[in-house]
Amino acid sequence: VFVVVYFDDILIYSKGLGEHLEHIRRVLDVLRSQSLFANYSKCSFCTTEVVFLGFVVSAEGVRVDDEKIKAIKEWPV
Repeated sequence: VFVVVYFDDILIYSKGLGEHLEHIRRVLDVLRSQSLFANYSKCSFCTTEVVFLGFVVSAEGVRVDDEKIKAIKEWPV
């Protein structure tokens, strides 16, 4: 498994660049075969860290996005 889909968010993850490029190609091929398309302006390719569903995902693991923590700390009470 190298892809996670949540509604209209797609996360593709891989161990290396060559493998990642192949995974991207495979996902885009499946989308195209189903007449579905990704919005290029919302895409990030070949990054080492990405925000996905409010979490920062990287090779080091998963953590809460700092912006989410900031919003909670600044919530008016």
